[in-house]
Amino acid sequence: MVKPVGTAPSFSHIGPSHGSRHTAHTAATQAHEADRVAQIKKAVEDGHYKVDMDKTAHKMAQDLLG
Repeated sequence: MVKPVGTAPSFSHIGPSHGSRHTAHTAATQAHEADRVAQIKKAVEDGHYKVDMDKTAHKMAQDLLG
C-alpha cells in the first residue's frame, strides 16, 4: 500500500541480524584501516616508507582514463 507523502518509511522487512552484521563488518574494516595507517605513519617517521612507483603510476593512469 502506498503511504501518504511525509510519513516515515517502514523497514520491518530488515531482520535484526542484518544491522549487527553490517556494524561488525564496519568496525572490523575501520580497525584494519587504522592499523594500516599506523603502520604507514611509523614507516614514514622511521624513514623506511617506500612508494611503489609502478603501482602509483598505474593507479593514476586508471583514474585518468576512467
